[in-house]
Amino acid sequence: MRRTPREPRRERDPHGAYAHLRSGVLSRLHQAERLLPAELHLLVVEGYRPPALQRAYFDAYLAELRS
Repeated sequence: MRRTPREPRRERDPHGAYAHLRSGVLSRLHQAERLLPAELHLLVVEGYRPPALQRAYFDAYLAELRS
């Protein structure tokens, strides 16, 4: 049985950007998943963030640190 990293439906963005991964990253995730014990699985929450979203996260965190 081939196991693959799982993705949560609750985290999906409307443009599907969360699901984009470089092929090398995906290969390493598949390999890591295969090395886990059968009862454990990886949960992929986010693979790619558009630059504007990454900037928003960064700015929000910076504001939190400054407060």
